[in-house]
Amino acid sequence: MSRYWPHPPYASDQPHSAPILWIHILTRGPPTAAFLTPFISGSALMYRKLPLPSSLLPRSQPLSFPSQLLNLRSMGTNTLGVTFLFTLATIARMYGRTEIEYQDRSWRLLENKGQMESDDWMYGGMIVGALWKFKPGYLVDWRVRIGSISAGSAIGVLGYLGWRYGVKGGKWDEDERNERTENSNL
Repeated sequence: MSRYWPHPPYASDQPHSAPILWIHILTRGPPTAAFLTPFISGSALMYRKLPLPSSLLPRSQPLSFPSQLLNLRSMGTNTLGVTFLFTLATIARMYGRTEIEYQDRSWRLLENKGQMESDDWMYGGMIVGALWKFKPGYLVDWRVRIGSISAGSAIGVLGYLGWRYGVKGGKWDEDERNERTENSNL
């Protein structure tokens, strides 16, 4: 989606700067939550193993869906929390800033080739996660759906990293062309 925003040659001419920045920030919540969920879940399991009085422990509720979906449900809940924290941090960071500061940050996001390619992979993963079909008969609540979008976005980010730094060796086509030109001039 990032590549469809208008991108003028100068930052001071950047239109739609606030929506560009906010969409960038809010779409970073799902992959961040997906990467943090195993650590959050692990710490929750350690907390449950501590010898605490029963009044401090959460009451367990019967599960209405298979345990395989618990991780996606946790991921969906964590996605909402992480996105909320990102929202608060952005409000605190950008409070009182002028329009040119929004324009500059948005313009830099759109100028960065790596950011644009990462966005393409991440948004593709989000779409795959949103369209994922679960087995018929499973009760899939909204947190599991958000978790699958989050997992898809994280897989998209990992796909980007594998493509750019594994297959392409971290180089861009222009870099390869420049190297060939320099070698042929010797």
